[in-house]
Amino acid sequence: MVLAGGGLRGGQAVGESDAAGACLKSQPVTPADVHATVFTALGYDPGGITYPSSEGRPLPPSEGEPIRLLL
Repeated sequence: MVLAGGGLRGGQAVGESDAAGACLKSQPVTPADVHATVFTALGYDPGGITYPSSEGRPLPPSEGEPIRLLL
């Protein structure tokens, strides 16, 4: 995945895969982590705010952790 702009640090590679690109070797990142990183770059605290679901339950905008290397 490539992310650019919006206050993200450029030229960063996060994680490492094996020679075939099939298995992770270090620093696995989930889609939720990418969402949390985007929210953080936009100035939101993805773990500190909640929005009500259709049932009225509070839900965070992301359940991931921001990728600090990119911020």
